[in-house]
Amino acid sequence: MQNLIEKRRMSHKMFVVIILFISISLALSIPAYCDDAVYKEEFNIILKQLDDITERIEKIEDKNGISEKETLPEEKVEELKTDVDDFLDILNEVEKKSIVDQVELKAELRTRFDWFDFKGHDNIKFTDIHDGPLKHEKVSGLPSNRLRLNLHAEIASWLRFHSRLSMYHIWADDDYPVYPESTFINQSRIPSDISLKVERVYADVFFEPIEQLPMALTFGRLPTTDGFPTNLREDTARKSTYPNMAYDVETDGIGLSVDLSHFTGLKQSAYRLVYLRRCEDTETVTFGKKITDKRGIYRVDEFNVDDLGIYISQFETLLPGIFRDTIFLINLVYIPKTPTLDMRFSDDLYPFYYDSTGLLYIEEPSSIGHGWKATCYIESKNFLNLHMDAFIGAAYIKTKAEGATKFMLNPSVIGLPGPPVEARKAYETYQSLIDLIPNMEPLLKQLQGAPPPVGLINDDGTSDRDAYAIHIGFRYQLPLQVFHKPKLGVEYNHGSRYWLGFSDASEDPIHKLSTRGSVWDLYYIQPVNRYLTFRLGYTDIQQDYDFGVSFYFGNPNEIDHHIKNVYFLMDARF
Repeated sequence: MQNLIEKRRMSHKMFVVIILFISISLALSIPAYCDDAVYKEEFNIILKQLDDITERIEKIEDKNGISEKETLPEEKVEELKTDVDDFLDILNEVEKKSIVDQVELKAELRTRFDWFDFKGHDNIKFTDIHDGPLKHEKVSGLPSNRLRLNLHAEIASWLRFHSRLSMYHIWADDDYPVYPESTFINQSRIPSDISLKVERVYADVFFEPIEQLPMALTFGRLPTTDGFPTNLREDTARKSTYPNMAYDVETDGIGLSVDLSHFTGLKQSAYRLVYLRRCEDTETVTFGKKITDKRGIYRVDEFNVDDLGIYISQFETLLPGIFRDTIFLINLVYIPKTPTLDMRFSDDLYPFYYDSTGLLYIEEPSSIGHGWKATCYIESKNFLNLHMDAFIGAAYIKTKAEGATKFMLNPSVIGLPGPPVEARKAYETYQSLIDLIPNMEPLLKQLQGAPPPVGLINDDGTSDRDAYAIHIGFRYQLPLQVFHKPKLGVEYNHGSRYWLGFSDASEDPIHKLSTRGSVWDLYYIQPVNRYLTFRLGYTDIQQDYDFGVSFYFGNPNEIDHHIKNVYFLMDARF
């Protein structure tokens, strides 16, 4: 434990050193006069207008022979006031123009209709045992709207600002359907919660601490969503730094990009290093349950899980020669310490955290393990002038187990012999002694539904895991000029049993790249004009394994889910 604490302290110290280095580099690289550079053009215009008015005043004085001791005639005073008013109007116009030139506002509106077809068995919770007969369920024409407001501002040559506000909503959906006080008919016309979410908001600071080695510091809510190859399916320019299969999740953090083009001789050659962090709130109430007994951001809750830190390293470049429109990148995601899963919001598990009798309790390590994920991705635009865009990606994951959260029962509290046991095994363990505690039999039976130990993609806290995934596809531009050159695309991806997609923020509602199984995806893009596009698609998913308890927590169990999704969407961008 002491060694672990020392390692964490060393990691934090190293992070502070890196931040200090970047800060000093910025201070030395960005000139002090940069604050004025933004307004240089506008300032020159203002000076010219001032010179013009001064010249006009001098002409008026010369024409009327007015000396310093004389008073300017009233009509000339009025004329001068008019000139000043004109000058102020000019200043206002200059100010407006400077703002418009620096700020770019764009909007995207999507209306989508989804048809889902599901076949498969439900499983008994936390097992691969079927619960009931084969299910066949359909959802027809599920409609949704998605709004995005994108703001970009070039504040100076060395500073840029970006943001995106998003709203994603199923038609007339109400998260709290309390009748007749329904809010879906007037929720945007009455005071309510904030439905427009901040998907990304970040700043880029450009500097050059070493000659011919430009760098950029990026901080805020980073552009970690809509990665490759979303740009092909959405028929847009690149929107993210990373490929989908590497990392497609909304995150806050800080990153450093280094332009290596001068040293590699390759275009758009760069190295990126990013630090992301998920911090637990110390004043949280979830579903009406008290999650912490501490107040204030400066306090520590003994039940609170530790922060999750993620490091991302990436090298990318355009290839030379006939592959000049091909981007190649290698991405590495590293999680040095995975905190345990906070399950206090669960009705079944809440007592394990707050049982004052000591009968139920949890055992948990400081970390359930660490792991890394390596991704190689290649995407080529207009491959060999064949009017075809193609991509291929492959990823590998390796995790190292360091323990698991266990839900325990202390038998001594109810007068039973033996050491503490897992709560889910208590009924089986003490079934022969149940006559001694008949009033506890219902509880012990209920505890059979408690989860097994929750580790890093395991249910024992000791099993290390390996996983892989592939993603391949192409998009062909049909030579139909009369139809504005529509595009036809095909994608395939496969993930192994212990695969972690990190793609829960992807644009497709099923998040196909998180699938532990196989996926086929076909789509047809029909441009109408530069502002309007239609897309028709079909996705076929065969899920072989579930997600355990959640995300990378718990052991994946075998399932037989077959999901089909047909969709039609309309995109308006302006």
